[in-house]
Parts: sequence; C-alpha cells; structure tokens
Amino acid sequence: MGHDKLQLISLLIIVLCFFVSDNIFQVSAARITIEPRSPFAVENGQFAVGKHNQMERTSLIFLNVENGFIRHDKGKTYIHLTIKVSDRNSVYKYNTRICDDPNAKIKKRLLRFEKA
Repeated sequence: MGHDKLQLISLLIIVLCFFVSDNIFQVSAARITIEPRSPFAVENGQFAVGKHNQMERTSLIFLNVENGFIRHDKGKTYIHLTIKVSDRNSVYKYNTRICDDPNAKIKKRLLRFEKA
C-alpha cells in the first residue's frame, strides 16, 4: 500500500510540473508583433499620448508608431509601443506600455511613458 501511494504522489508531481511549465512557456512565448500603421497601433499610441498629456499637463502631439508588440498575461493584454511625438519644436521617441484589462473598472491604463 505504501508503494502505491508513493507512485500516486510521483505521478501527481509530474502532472503538476507539466502544467506549471506549460503555463510559464505560454506566458513567455505570447509576444505578438504589431504592425505600426495598423488602426490598433495608432489608436493605442494616441491613447498613450492623450493620457500622458492629461496626467502631466503637457501638450505633446502624436506622430506615429515606430514599432510595438503585445503580450497576454493572466487575462490582461500589455501593449508595448515605441512612438514618435512632437512638442511643436522637436520630435522625440517614447517607449510606452498600456495595460488593457477587460475585467477592471478602468479597462485601459497607461503604465509607462519614458523617453527612448
């Protein structure tokens, strides 16, 4: 009887390790490149600039998306973009990250807006 329990516990450990490693692989592999001129990329770039302007009381102007990717994790979508903006005098590049969470009260949040 003791040998059977040991086999059952070993089997459970192997199955649990498979599920844990499978989930870790899916999260790390779920990086999807975004087409910079797509409506999705442009909409999120404009959102990032608008939120940044609102929070920092600036008046940056969105120009375009240089590149980006999305990553899915635990029901949330993280949108990473490198964008070009202008302050009417100069052009700058910024790295942004947006969290889109359909289950949250505030569905879309700006997490990062830093000079590239």
